[in-house]
Formats: sequence, structure tokens, C-alpha cells
Amino acid sequence: MPATASYGSISGNSAGDFCCIAQRFDDSDGDFDPDCGESWVYHFGDDDDGGCFFGGQGWLTGVWYSPGRAAYVVDADGEAMVFRDPVILYPGQKAAKGQITKVELDASLFGVWGLDDRFVLAWGDHGDGGRIWRWDGKVWAELPKPPGTIMDVQGLAPDLVIAVGYHGMIAHWNGRKWTQLASPTRAGLNAVTVVSPDEMYACSSSGVLLEGSVHGWAEALDEGIPLFGVAKFKDNLYVGAGDKGLFLRKGQKLVPFKPTVKATTMEARKDLLVVADKLICTSTDGQRFDTTDEEFVLETLINEPECWK
Repeated sequence: MPATASYGSISGNSAGDFCCIAQRFDDSDGDFDPDCGESWVYHFGDDDDGGCFFGGQGWLTGVWYSPGRAAYVVDADGEAMVFRDPVILYPGQKAAKGQITKVELDASLFGVWGLDDRFVLAWGDHGDGGRIWRWDGKVWAELPKPPGTIMDVQGLAPDLVIAVGYHGMIAHWNGRKWTQLASPTRAGLNAVTVVSPDEMYACSSSGVLLEGSVHGWAEALDEGIPLFGVAKFKDNLYVGAGDKGLFLRKGQKLVPFKPTVKATTMEARKDLLVVADKLICTSTDGQRFDTTDEEFVLETLINEPECWK
């Protein structure tokens, strides 16, 4: 069958050291179907040519790659996985003992994010509302239930974490409990970025961009186009609008920046990492982007189809 690939969650320390979820599926289907498609975790690094270190049939929903070079991966069936210093494994090879930790959590998991290898959060839904767990370096332990179903999480410290989600939910974790913050929208919020205690942003597929702080939130603008990702990098606020492209915020407007970059998810640490459907885009200065298309990953997946699960 003709195969194609698209990219999902992305996370990394730099443009030369990051991980991304790659989804392979029948090109004639149009979109990824977890019942018959495959999900893989792909590592891109300056010290190798890149490659998959985990995957197969199913739906991997998120990856977070730590500064300590551990990859945290979650799937829709509730499995949370920790790969310590992931290495590319080829058919017939096995991971070293202790390299991989897998745990079943009692929820369909939507995402994962962390500060370091002793503070990683994985979240999802069990049908009775949002649930969230913390990895402390040894085990996953469930935290108190958030005030809604979470779609994205980011923060600056174990006592300064912001979660956003369904029905405009915004909540602050102070290290002991969740506090729900007043939200200016009922639209579902799918992405958040935390720059400082006094500078935060969130966006919605309904087209709303919010700005706020630990003290309160307000609507910054409503462009009327779906928004999927937001990141602050090199003093610019980048907003991903899918098929509409990558935008920059200028005052009270979103200005087209890279119309051909169909940006959805993004992360900014040392460099800016952007997923744009069938492209991975990386930038060290926020202006010029290097791209990797689906053919690069497809070549690996087709040549090494029996990998590693």
C-alpha cells in the first residue's frame, strides 16, 4: 500500500537533539487512524543520522525529551514509558536492562511534559474528568484531580505549573493543589506556554489567543482561524494556525510569517522546534528554518519495519 507519514508531538534540547512522534498510515486514507496506522518515536541528533527507538501499531500521543536525554512517551491506551538516554535499536537488538520503564496508568493519556527527570507530568482522561500523574525519577504517582480535562501543561517550577483544557479551563498547580483561574473563554484550550509568572499565553482551535499570569487572564485577540500552538522565542510570540501557516503576534494582530509552514505543535528551549503536518521545522534564530519532510522518516520505517516493540 502507498504509505505516508505525518508528525505529532515534538520536544528537544536543540535543533540538533530532539524527539518527535511520527505516524505512518495508508496514503489513501487521508488521515492517521490509530486502529490501522503506526506511531513511532524518532530521535534526531547531531551525533547520528537519526532513527526510531520505539513504535508500532497504535497511537503514541506525546513525547517529552528531557535535558538529561531521557524520552518520556505516552499513548492513548494509558501506557507511560521512560527511555533513559534512548539509542536507536535495529531489528534483533534489545534494549539494555533498566533502559526502559513502562507503566499502565488508569486513563487515556493525551500528553506529557516536564521540568527535569524528577518532575515529569502525564495527563489524560478516564471518562470521569481529567487526571494527572507525576514521575519523580522512580515512579509515577497520581496528583489531585485537576478542575477539568487537561489538553496541555507547561510551567517554570514544581510549584508554578499551568494547565489548560476543555471549556476554557485554566488551572495553577502550586506544588500541593490546583487552583482554577477565571477564564475569559469557554472555548477549549489546546496549548499553553509559560514565559514567566507574569507572562503566559494559551490558544484555542476556535481562534482565541489568551494572555495572562498567575494573577489573571484576558483575551488578547480573536482572529477567527483555528490556532493550535504557541511559543515565545527570541522576544517573538509564534502562533501555529495549521493550514493557515505560522504567525507572529504584532500588537493586537497575528501577522503571517511562514504561510507554507502549517504549524501545529511547537516547543522553544535553546532553539525553536515546530511540527507542521508533514514537516519538522527547526530554527536557531527564529527567522530561518531548516525542514525535514516525511520522506526522511518513511525511509527508515520502510527499511526497518520490524523494529523494537
